[in-house]
Amino acid sequence: MMSFSLDTVTKIRFIAGLLLCACAVALPARAQLVLEEVVVTAQKREQSLQDVGISVTAFSGTQIRELGYTNTIDIAAQTPGLGIIQYHPTLTTTNIRGISQNDFADHLEPPIAMYVDEAYVSAMGAGHTQLYDLQRVEVLRGPQGTLFGRNATGGLLHYISAKPTEDPEGYLEFTYGSYDQKKFEGAISGPLADNLLARVSFAGNFHDGVAENRIGSDMRGSDHYALRGQLEFRPSEDVTLNLKAHYANDDDEHGNAYTHTPISADEDGLGYEISPDSFVNGFCPGCDFYGYRDPDDDPFTGSYDYIGEFRRSIAGITGRLTWDMGNVTVTSITDYLQMNKNYGEDTDGSPNPVFVFITDQDFEQFSQELRLNGDVGENLRWTTGFYYLDIEHAGNLNYFLDLPFYSPTYSFGEPTSYISGPTTNNVETESWAVFGHLEYDFNENWGIIAALRYTEDQKDTVFQSADVLGGNVTGLGFTLTIPFDLAAHPDFDLFDQSFENVSAKFEIDWQPTDDTLIFASFNRGHKAGGSRVVAGGNPTTAIPTFPHDEEVLHSWEIGIKTTFMEGRAQLNASAFYYDYQDYQAFVVIPGAIPASLTIINLDAEAVGGEVELTLQPTERWGFRFGASFEDSEVKDVLLPSGRFVDNDLPYAPSFTLNGLARYEWPALGGTMAIQGDFNYSEDFCFSVLCAPLDQEDSFVIGNFRVSYTSGDENWKLAAFVNNVSDTEYRLYTLDISGLSIGNDAYANPRWAGGTISFNWK
Repeated sequence: MMSFSLDTVTKIRFIAGLLLCACAVALPARAQLVLEEVVVTAQKREQSLQDVGISVTAFSGTQIRELGYTNTIDIAAQTPGLGIIQYHPTLTTTNIRGISQNDFADHLEPPIAMYVDEAYVSAMGAGHTQLYDLQRVEVLRGPQGTLFGRNATGGLLHYISAKPTEDPEGYLEFTYGSYDQKKFEGAISGPLADNLLARVSFAGNFHDGVAENRIGSDMRGSDHYALRGQLEFRPSEDVTLNLKAHYANDDDEHGNAYTHTPISADEDGLGYEISPDSFVNGFCPGCDFYGYRDPDDDPFTGSYDYIGEFRRSIAGITGRLTWDMGNVTVTSITDYLQMNKNYGEDTDGSPNPVFVFITDQDFEQFSQELRLNGDVGENLRWTTGFYYLDIEHAGNLNYFLDLPFYSPTYSFGEPTSYISGPTTNNVETESWAVFGHLEYDFNENWGIIAALRYTEDQKDTVFQSADVLGGNVTGLGFTLTIPFDLAAHPDFDLFDQSFENVSAKFEIDWQPTDDTLIFASFNRGHKAGGSRVVAGGNPTTAIPTFPHDEEVLHSWEIGIKTTFMEGRAQLNASAFYYDYQDYQAFVVIPGAIPASLTIINLDAEAVGGEVELTLQPTERWGFRFGASFEDSEVKDVLLPSGRFVDNDLPYAPSFTLNGLARYEWPALGGTMAIQGDFNYSEDFCFSVLCAPLDQEDSFVIGNFRVSYTSGDENWKLAAFVNNVSDTEYRLYTLDISGLSIGNDAYANPRWAGGTISFNWK
């Protein structure tokens, strides 16, 4: 068992004191924006957020628009325990309570599941393109393995699109911001005929590159647009069919860019940033192996010899049929998703032709869920169903690597080493599951929930590689010639893996008053195993691919949800203990050339909790506060030196704090509003190895917004500044000390802009 540190106890007391002080203030009146009642479907039926015994944070579509939450990063900043890392649209990593998969391999599924309109999105590069014109967003913390099932070991994000309306309505919004950003979003909705409704939604985001290139085109820009259409057919009062088609496209001829960070390896074989006056790597102070160091400390300026590309198209269709048969409702959700992606980057982040990484992905997914739910009398509610999933991934990974090793000690010949691809990996996943969920109320105060889900997974991986290494590596007193070519090797099955597991839930609910819910639960969640094609490693390894086993998470949680001060305040709090078996840890062994990237199974445990307080003291004032604390331990982590250590889970700060304050007042025949919010994070590590390079210091981010809404609420003007203090903090890093390179990806700098929107009904 783990123990709390003194610092953790102090933070818990601080949170409790903050809440007690806030609750003691006598505040009249009530408004609806910040403290809006949100209906969620966390248990596959509509319930008030305050009636669900799950740690849930939810935002309605109105809150998202009015509070200026323009992307998932904004939502994460005001959701305790949630982190969303998107340093480039090609990949988005979600972290809840330290549970994440920070691997960037395209074929891997994350342990934080993403659902869009109840349809699972397995590809990390495909989900966040539909996040516009939303009805609400739900964030569920903790294992959700019974009702949602697929890989929701640590929780899930559920995005629900705004639906077609019976009355004509629509909106159009345009934003102009920093880096010549031109962003738009809109929708048109209404009836087409009797019993037939429609809604068309669209969005686009275009801006110049955030990373200035001294020797070429700027990088990290955006060239994105998306379109979604829905038809809702209601042949009777009991039957509803919703058909949704969506398409998104990125066509950026420039790719991602990293900040160039010369590094070296310490005594444990882990990367650390070398000082500007160090001669560790090359002939000049503070340089990498290739004699280069960036001339300034600006993380958004570099010299990139390869500008890369990012081209992606995503298309899909979802059909949702509901049939109310009285005491039983039948729900069918059929989904097809397809993605094609081409991505290239200058991995070394320098003007030298050192390391170029290119990946292509062709992806298809089909899923079908059939669900029945009903009730028996007034006290028993049940849900049961069947789920099927088929994923086909075809990927090509190319990396081009020159190895001109420089050393002040050795005299080298002309370096000619060169590594190229392609490495082809085809992964097919087939999964099916059956599940059941029961809710029983003993009386108006006490109830229980019990649920089970049985899942079987089959994963088949085919691998082929060509031209992995050829040429001469000259240095360290020897010359090594490696004529290595796998082009003659035919395709072959690397792994045929089968997994079966059971997810479970048991919960006790106590409602001592109409405004308070206290719950205690046990959850068992799991995520199937798989295999990873290793980038780099020993160049003479013919099949650089390793399997990893499934992971299982046992979670014990207690929580409270209460509304008080005559409905003007809500307090939600929870505490959890995690017992993690065979946690799938992404590990970078930096000493190899360029590096060995793989997934290993380790045991871990964590204890922590979250607190959320929402206040609407008057019609003019609204507040949100949130905090999370966590103490985690990944056991027996093997360092490259051979030493074993216990480290924290990645992306798991011991303490976070967020807050929002909003004030509205009548002006100019309408309403003015001023809003400020912040997010504070203590230090954390980007990987389970927790190399010195991986350690991110604590930081705080503040945002500011002012808006005007006309009296008829049709027109709205807003101005905003995000990251007001222009804080520099990293979203990601990768330790490649075998090449003296650290991949540092920084969050966007200060970003300002203005928005104009028009709504009609």
